Amino acid sequence: MHKLLTMTVHQLKLKDLNTVFFQRLRQQYLDGDMEVEVRVYAGKPHGRPTGQVMTEDEFWHVLSLLNWEKEGEDNAVLQPAVDYLSRFSVSDIARFQDILSEKLHRLDGELYAKHIGENAYGQGNYFSADQFLYARCCAVANGQSYYEHILSHPEDMPKDLEFEALLRLADHACLKKTGKHLEHIPAYNYETGFNSQGWGEKTIQI
Repeated sequence: MHKLLTMTVHQLKLKDLNTVFFQRLRQQYLDGDMEVEVRVYAGKPHGRPTGQVMTEDEFWHVLSLLNWEKEGEDNAVLQPAVDYLSRFSVSDIARFQDILSEKLHRLDGELYAKHIGENAYGQGNYFSADQFLYARCCAVANGQSYYEHILSHPEDMPKDLEFEALLRLADHACLKKTGKHLEHIPAYNYETGFNSQGWGEKTIQI
């Protein structure tokens, strides 16, 4: 049986972070172990801590905020994630786009393209490179667990579903933050046919 931990948040100025403060903490928690985590905020705390780095965990947290109750209204689906991401620095917003590009790039391959539904690759029907990209967006937008499952189970790719709007999330966040579009070239080319490991000799010929 694991011991449950509780967290108490104290907001105070650096000048008040002194021995008296720690003595009070010791008195408050005499009967238990105590760990102290110090976070430094520049100015008045609001939204994300200044200097917060966009990590993989934060990337997936942003996507967990997509409001699927508004399905069919792409901007409304995006809005909670846009609001949250806009609290980060522009460089972190660009980092979000880099992580997204890597996730989409990893799914760019023949094995995944064969399982997107009616217009799947190699089924004798019309295959759209854009439709496959938007299907990959749908796979990422469904969250970390589903995405990681898809990596090893291509047959479970979304069927006849797409979510192109995901490609606009970072730009919308930058617009909300700065009033300007995000000027950033993603770390990976996620367009269909550019993953050499996924397509082999078919690379960039799709």
